[in-house]
Amino acid sequence: MRLVATALTLAALAVALPSFASAGNKQTLSASHGEIEATVTFNGSTLFASNVRITVTRAGVPILDRVKVRDAGTGEPTSSGPSLVAVTDLNGDNEPEVLVDLYSGGAHCCSFTRIYQFDPAYTDYTWTEHGWGNYPYDLSDLDGDGVPEFSSADDRFAYAFAAYVFSIPPIQIWQYRAGLMNDVTQTFRKSIKRDANTWWKLYKKERRKSIAKRVDLRGVLAGWAADKYRLGHQAKVWKTLKAARKRGELRGPAPWPAGRKYLRELRKFLKATGYATTAQ
Repeated sequence: MRLVATALTLAALAVALPSFASAGNKQTLSASHGEIEATVTFNGSTLFASNVRITVTRAGVPILDRVKVRDAGTGEPTSSGPSLVAVTDLNGDNEPEVLVDLYSGGAHCCSFTRIYQFDPAYTDYTWTEHGWGNYPYDLSDLDGDGVPEFSSADDRFAYAFAAYVFSIPPIQIWQYRAGLMNDVTQTFRKSIKRDANTWWKLYKKERRKSIAKRVDLRGVLAGWAADKYRLGHQAKVWKTLKAARKRGELRGPAPWPAGRKYLRELRKFLKATGYATTAQ
């Protein structure tokens, strides 16, 4: 349901695409852009790895050399190898950043991106890490200003109102500025509208099926409602959801709320996650 960062998308952004090499149990993934080259080596695979090491050189001079890449949350060496290494300018300052995508392990969670930014004052790289949770991202220039955005999905909706497979997360768009990831979803209304229309079409398609054969509409409607909240259509959301409850469309297995309880819990959830405050 979400686009994964692909070679086609990255190539369109003039991102240096990675090359992959394997020598026995040691894996190497590298990418370069101009005078900057980034290389990650590790033992094992992208799912189960050890000795993850990242190096960055500028004009052949080593600047960054991390013998062990550690998990930002636990401080322990990461147990997964990279799935992507890229070098591209994320903030329009003509100084490319280095991106390394990693995975924490598990059936489908969690993915995260470590972004290394050059600090000329110390001739070194600092880094920040952004977690995507259960969902991948797409890196593309959404507004045509020459600087890419990260388009992903709000992981807080996973399991919130239905099982994971039926959870529909609303779109989330991020920009990297001044060493931080900023949620800029609200400024991309066309993207929000497209997302809402996608889930509305899915809802209309599935509601015609029997409850035993359709997807759990509680998950679909939660993601759609969040998008519509961002667009300022709160009244339509609750009119639609109340009608859906009367038709019995908000029923489903525990432990997820159903019926009137679903309406109450969704209203609280949208407020707690900030969607009520972004509605205009």
